[in-house]
Amino acid sequence: MPRIAAAAREQMRGDLRNAARAVFRRGGLAAVTVRAVAAEAGCAAGALYTYYADKSALVRELALDSVAEMGRAVADAMADKDAAGRERLVAAAAARSVFGNGGEAAVLLPVLLDPDSGDKFQRRVTGRLIAALAPIAASLGRAGRTAAAANAETAAIAGFILGFLMLDSSGQLARLAVAPDDVVAAFAANRSGAV
Repeated sequence: MPRIAAAAREQMRGDLRNAARAVFRRGGLAAVTVRAVAAEAGCAAGALYTYYADKSALVRELALDSVAEMGRAVADAMADKDAAGRERLVAAAAARSVFGNGGEAAVLLPVLLDPDSGDKFQRRVTGRLIAALAPIAASLGRAGRTAAAANAETAAIAGFILGFLMLDSSGQLARLAVAPDDVVAAFAANRSGAV
């Protein structure tokens, strides 16, 4: 088998992810099949296996991309001069914009939290989540929190976001007759101070 140059390999991996994202946006997670992605990318179905171990590996990459999308939403929101002091609300709004009930990435949330996905993938999820919330930690640091306190608050926000998104995207909040905005408001109001 011929060796594929690293740049060409990364380009094709990106092309396949873009194709998978297009298929996903049109038909949801069930539509993301090897054949559909290959057809969208304009390559043979077997070619996908040169770049991804299987369909699940490609779907995990889509899920990781959604965390990066959340990070962009956090960074954009935190760039607003009025965001300081509203870190919890900003983080929750950014997460809901990507993963909330009705958001297209909501079905990818269980992929991110799957304990059977392996340690390497879970480390990647954690790294992306830390990067996504870094503007929050930076804002807390600028507000006078120590690095440890800012990191602890950011970790608490991350924990809230993951739990909240699972409840929201699964429809459990609706079944409990609890408005998502009320949950976010309660979390934002519960500021216990520096850790």
